[in-house]
Amino acid sequence: MAKLGLRQLELHLSEAADILGSRTEATERCRRVLSVLFLKRCSDRFDEMREQAAEERRTEGGAPQSPYQDVFFVPERARWPFIVSRSHERGAEDLFERALMDLIGGNSALRDALEPIGFAWRTGGTGVSDREIRRLVDHFDRYRLRNDDLEFPDLLGTACEYLIGELADKGRKWGGEFHTPVSVVRMMNRLVKPQQGMRIYDPCSGSGNMLVHAREYVDEQGQDARDLFLYGQENNGGSWAVSKLNMTLHNVLDADIRHGDTLTSPRHVEGGELMRFDRVLTSPPFSRRHDLADLRPQDQRFRYGHTSTSGLMFVQHVLAVLTPTGLGAMLAPHGVLFRGGAEKMIRRGILEEDHLEAVIGLPPNLLHGTGLPTCVLILRGSARREEERRGKVLFVNADREYTSVRWRNHLAPRHVEKIISAFDDYRDIPGFARVVDIEELRENDFSLDIRRYVDNTPPPESQDVHAHLEGGMPRAEVTARTDLLASYGIGPLDLFMERKNGHGPYLDFLPEGRRPGPDRLAELARPREEALWQAFEEGWTILARRLVDLAGPPGQDMDRSSGERRSALMRTRGELTSIFAGAAAAGPLDRHAVADAIAEWWAENKHRLLAVAEHGFASAAEQDVVLQTLRESLRDGLNDFVVRRRGELIETYRGWEKKYALSFREIEFRLTGAAVSPSLYGQWSRQEPWDFADSGTHRVGVRHRVSRRIHAVIDTEKDVEAEIAKLDIDRQTVLLPLVSPVPGSSWECERVPLGEVVKSIRYGVIGPVSLDIHGLPVVRASNFGDGEMDLGSLRYRTEPAAERDLLCEGDVLLDIMGKGASVWHGDLPEATFSNDVMRLTVDDQRLLPGYLAEWLRHAVTHRADSFATPSPFSRRLSVERLRDLDIDLPEMDAQHRVVSEIAEISRKLSGRRVQLAKLRLIKQTLIGDLRKGRMSVTYVD
Repeated sequence: MAKLGLRQLELHLSEAADILGSRTEATERCRRVLSVLFLKRCSDRFDEMREQAAEERRTEGGAPQSPYQDVFFVPERARWPFIVSRSHERGAEDLFERALMDLIGGNSALRDALEPIGFAWRTGGTGVSDREIRRLVDHFDRYRLRNDDLEFPDLLGTACEYLIGELADKGRKWGGEFHTPVSVVRMMNRLVKPQQGMRIYDPCSGSGNMLVHAREYVDEQGQDARDLFLYGQENNGGSWAVSKLNMTLHNVLDADIRHGDTLTSPRHVEGGELMRFDRVLTSPPFSRRHDLADLRPQDQRFRYGHTSTSGLMFVQHVLAVLTPTGLGAMLAPHGVLFRGGAEKMIRRGILEEDHLEAVIGLPPNLLHGTGLPTCVLILRGSARREEERRGKVLFVNADREYTSVRWRNHLAPRHVEKIISAFDDYRDIPGFARVVDIEELRENDFSLDIRRYVDNTPPPESQDVHAHLEGGMPRAEVTARTDLLASYGIGPLDLFMERKNGHGPYLDFLPEGRRPGPDRLAELARPREEALWQAFEEGWTILARRLVDLAGPPGQDMDRSSGERRSALMRTRGELTSIFAGAAAAGPLDRHAVADAIAEWWAENKHRLLAVAEHGFASAAEQDVVLQTLRESLRDGLNDFVVRRRGELIETYRGWEKKYALSFREIEFRLTGAAVSPSLYGQWSRQEPWDFADSGTHRVGVRHRVSRRIHAVIDTEKDVEAEIAKLDIDRQTVLLPLVSPVPGSSWECERVPLGEVVKSIRYGVIGPVSLDIHGLPVVRASNFGDGEMDLGSLRYRTEPAAERDLLCEGDVLLDIMGKGASVWHGDLPEATFSNDVMRLTVDDQRLLPGYLAEWLRHAVTHRADSFATPSPFSRRLSVERLRDLDIDLPEMDAQHRVVSEIAEISRKLSGRRVQLAKLRLIKQTLIGDLRKGRMSVTYVD
């Protein structure tokens, strides 16, 4: 019998929540689904143990020892067959409530864990109908939930987290108070590193996932997670009930989760004082305000001050309950970092007593229910910090570290690795992290505004005016990317050539036929990439051997306990970076990139690896399949980083070429055909090279001379604009004899409905797109340039597209607003198109794609109103009326002639547009220099 997998169970629970309908609040739906899941699990495990006991009696005789060890006793009315039999009777709404109360009554271990939350199913007008009860029972009856049915032991707990997160997403307005995204929770646990034997506390426990993942973190370190003491408090009754069920489904029955307001009535008291904890992890509600009158004036928790906003009040509560050596991680909005008044005085007290270790800025739109940027505050107890960190705060600006999926941003494993590495190293990283002394914070009035200390705004792109005007590649810009070139073993002279005068500040581009394009750059990169893959295979051989040893011989019983195998797997996880150290040493990827790829692979395959540790391999064939799947997954993930790095190499060279390969002198030469530009060297200028050294004296004269150079650039710009205008006219006249022929001329041709020569017309796919290059490229209306397709600003889909929605070479793409058309030439291996684009598939026996695109540009863009769908908001082309539009259809020879002429004009237009863009860049750079007084352009008299 196939085992129940994680994705299968996640979908199963999601469908169960849908049965209960959206009219019920998400926390209530979650509570109901999880309570039924728990009931079904207990019943199936009880049946499993009863059958085992019966089998032992049959084979060995006598009563078995401890037949129900490690399972809950399930009374008759709580057993699943009884529930199924009664679910079709009238008045079944209290069926689950009675069953759960009987189950709790029969097991003392469950009384403290679950009895206080109650299981009423008909409350506040949002009760469950008899029909929904029947559907829910039938739905859960589809899968058996015995140990042998599950892919790995904690499958139910992991699927439970998925359901909580999904419902929090659906309840966006309040979901953040209920559930913190798992990626953020795991990161916070890795920041404070809980250990075996510690007390862990969450004063705003929500669904309980902070505490669940603290336990998971300890388990992953190979420590005994049972020797961990979990405490929490939650003010929202629905969230508190869900947290209790969440803990129970993770087999945590001794967690002390209490109900109440932490600020006004903290529940965890020991010896008349607040209980102290080794680690505190929490995400308090952001928007909450409270009445200061509700707080006791003598409460020593708030010794730094009082404020009606809850952020810094919770910070003070965390500090009050930490042991001297304790650590806390709290998620907070940015307002707590810089607001004045009482909040400034609270920050001052915390900073002067050295309780703040780090401020980590996170991306916006990361949490459920708010698009605000957030931060993690790392807080310390009263013990004296180590000397090198004393009186210092680490600021990390990670607001650009995210991946967009649907309507929210997410922290990918590679982003978490970067943040954790920066925190552990506790050192300056340009544009990402900085260690700030208390004196600087005092000078800034105790503001913790992250951008004040770590500005990660990308620096402006450097522009070398001499190279723009005279030509050449600045050697300094090549040197600045030595790390990239050296990682591939590429030297400057592989891409450029020395000037005749030798080692000056400028290199020369290779002649156009010899310049390295993408294929040549990929060829230069290949030796180092092949070395990386060889090192990868060596590392994989070691890892595969470890996994085989861990699983034991296929089809045989394992000689180690489940806990020992799990600990061995986690030790292997900790050694993965060293196992694949050779791949990092090979060149293209550094150790951080390899570690990021490993982290993403582990996150994706963790549960499959846990299943291997738990069950081993059923056969040698299964072992080969699983290991091959894991290898391909890791190789594919690492290849994404290799492709991205190679793309960086290609884009870097393209950027240099775009900026400097075409100089002002070259443009002048191409326009006039003369060796010296008359507009540049007229009566007011001498035929000598421009000098770009410091201006020295005579600044007024220098400014005047520079302004004349700008005049020359503007004159040339207008000449190029005139050439482009002429070419545009030439392009339009190519089709003119066909679309408006003189009667009786040789240009006359038949006119047929477009639908007769086009096989299909369809709109593109609807769905969210992002900048994540790991997705499928999407062509949008904004990618239509002046007669050409511009793929420089692509967006990507995370979901795969159907085969019919993939672009094929020869497809004609049309902006639905009628503003542009182009032929798809297969520029990318795989791509799709968005719903603001129409794709036309032509009958290539009668119609050339190039001719159709040009005809559409000429006819449709000028007559779109006549066949657009009326709309008060947009003018969207109609497929039906487009099919009925008559197209001028000459013979195929004439179409080929038109396409050839258009291609030649397009080539010239493209060159002129490149020249125009370069001239505008030069003009912008020169004007910017003048305005800022840099005087980078001077003239030698």
